Amino acid sequence: MIIAILISIHLLADFLFQTSAYSERKRQVLSTSFLHSFIYFIIFVAILSPIFEIKKIILFSLIISASHFFINVIKNKLEKIFPQRRLQFLFFSFNQLLHFIVILIFYYILNLENFTSQLYIDLKDCEYFKTFILYITVFSIILDPASVLIRKLFISISPKTYPKAYSEELKAGNIIGKLERTIIAILL
Repeated sequence: MIIAILISIHLLADFLFQTSAYSERKRQVLSTSFLHSFIYFIIFVAILSPIFEIKKIILFSLIISASHFFINVIKNKLEKIFPQRRLQFLFFSFNQLLHFIVILIFYYILNLENFTSQLYIDLKDCEYFKTFILYITVFSIILDPASVLIRKLFISISPKTYPKAYSEELKAGNIIGKLERTIIAILL
């Protein structure tokens, strides 16, 4: 369950807590990418502090945020070197996979499971807590990350580019897609 919490926090920090304009800017300006990693660090510490020992969480969050910064910088450089549209999906997928792998590696290296607080120990056996974590995980995946994944996939397979005039239609499609995925998740 801890891994689901960590992955959910990553997705929330990487997608929900940044706008698409901010995401584009961080590709161009290194300081924006650094600020994103700092916000990422703060979100990890704030959410994980109640359920883990604070020293372990600060160390874990620092390592994860630093690796997040370097992975994103490398991805941004690769996107500049290889600007082909068909590679966007590959870069995005590989970027997220690396983030997940780093989180898992340091979860095991730092042995986080053995440094949980009494609050987590009390909550982990509660069925409502498990259901809550499941819903958070599902919704953290199906909202923004799924939209970005689908957009990157279509960009990589579509032979044509669309002018800015279509951006409102694309936003409407994005909202409709999120709504559809949300309804399906709730009904399941």
